[in-house]
Amino acid sequence: MDAKQAQWRQIGLALRHWRRRAGLTQAQLGDRLGYHHSQISKLENGSREPLVDVLRRADRVLGTGGELARMTTSLRLGQWVGGAGVLAANENAPASSVGAVSPADWPAKLPHRGYACPVHGYSGCALPAPADAADLQRVVFGADRDLPDVDAIHLLAAWYVALTGQCESGSPSAQRGVAEHVARRAAGWAARADERTAQVLLRTAAEYAHLAGRLRILAGQTGTGMAWLDQALRWAEVSGSRTVKVSVLCDMGLVARLEHDVDAASAYADALFGVSGGGRWPSVMAEVNRALGHGQRGDLAQCRHHIERARATIARFDLRDRVEAPWLTGDEGRMRIESALSSALRTVAAITGDTSTARQAIASTQDAIEHLPTRMRPTYLQFTVRLADSYACAGQLDAALATVDPIIPEIPSAPLITVRREFQDFHARLTRRWGGHRRVRDLDERLRT
Repeated sequence: MDAKQAQWRQIGLALRHWRRRAGLTQAQLGDRLGYHHSQISKLENGSREPLVDVLRRADRVLGTGGELARMTTSLRLGQWVGGAGVLAANENAPASSVGAVSPADWPAKLPHRGYACPVHGYSGCALPAPADAADLQRVVFGADRDLPDVDAIHLLAAWYVALTGQCESGSPSAQRGVAEHVARRAAGWAARADERTAQVLLRTAAEYAHLAGRLRILAGQTGTGMAWLDQALRWAEVSGSRTVKVSVLCDMGLVARLEHDVDAASAYADALFGVSGGGRWPSVMAEVNRALGHGQRGDLAQCRHHIERARATIARFDLRDRVEAPWLTGDEGRMRIESALSSALRTVAAITGDTSTARQAIASTQDAIEHLPTRMRPTYLQFTVRLADSYACAGQLDAALATVDPIIPEIPSAPLITVRREFQDFHARLTRRWGGHRRVRDLDERLRT
């Protein structure tokens, strides 16, 4: 598959995502666009070049907000470079500004927070210093077609870790195009490499495709994001990276839950069990995703069952698990488990109206906030909104409004779609139950202004 067909494939995957979300068959969409269903199939499979006019009509029919038409330009290299900020525009920029990554986010060695070196695995290796980050201009956007050496791969690994860490403190939206470009370039390198090097480069491509998909999703561009996640899953499968497959399936499940597609969320949780291979930390992620799925179904008993299975598995972690998944241990691990439980409890309380469950959601959310690393400000906003929503589900209006009041100015510009979706659900709940209350009207006025 050449570069152009790879672009068609990405657009086709996004089209399929939005068509299924709209509940349409290929034939039904074809009727609305004036196309035979076989042509829709070719578009979705990436075997036919998508025309901008057709995509614009599909955007209107499927309610994508123009995402499909935008993909025809956002996937061009000129757009990648133009959106890359200092990294693309100025190869002599100070290291602290290259790629908008702070030296504080730059890892000194691997493994780092569970991320292993794509070349040396978990054996440990030093990484280039932040001052060497300017070389990314040459490695990523240079005209040289030579395969990257080990130092260049280490550089890409360090930059990936730094960007991933930055995602936790804010979404580096200007880097989406660059991540997409790195993913494609690494896949192109892999096509010309020997088997061993190709595996390393495809894993790098999968990691960057995953990052690109995550950034698109967090920005609300779920169709494009799911297309990138699908590609990441394919490259991860070829490269044999179970870690990437687990991470990608978790994000796919997140999208399904955001769209209230309970069946799809359950399917992704089942897929997680399929790729876990009996490993402890992947099994924890599978159990957590099953718990979240049962929460959306309003099944509190099954939700608790899978959370307890996740906790019991964490208790059996050995040294390898702690090296591969340190974010599931200690305070951060407790935060992630309590976050899943609080989300499920709040959802069950909202479905059933049970105030006892809502009070349990309050306690679990407070626990998650208490163990949340300070660097994860967007996640703090999300948990705070969830806490306020849990108070609302418990019928405690004053506590709900007092909890959310300090962060109201940050909500409109919050970098994560999860924050905005949590707030939309919370606000809708307030309006339905207390729409005529003076303090709720005051909140609406603050949001308008």
